Amino acid sequence: KPMINTLENPIFCNLVSKNNVGINIEPENVDVLVNTIIDMYENTELREKLGKNARELAEKKFDRKTSYQEIVNVVNKLF
Repeated sequence: KPMINTLENPIFCNLVSKNNVGINIEPENVDVLVNTIIDMYENTELREKLGKNARELAEKKFDRKTSYQEIVNVVNKLF
């Protein structure tokens, strides 16, 4: 699913932008949030593209089967 991110964390905002998985918006701004929800609802093509990218990112970086193996690989390189 596509994401509407209201966090100000620069690392997370960069993750959202760099991987094109959603839209970063200003936190606590109800008008911007409402307009972003409406825009995303009305733009099926954008919603599907962001959602597809989000799924790919989740499978690549956050699926334990693959992410844990990356950690093991990093640890093995240390020894």
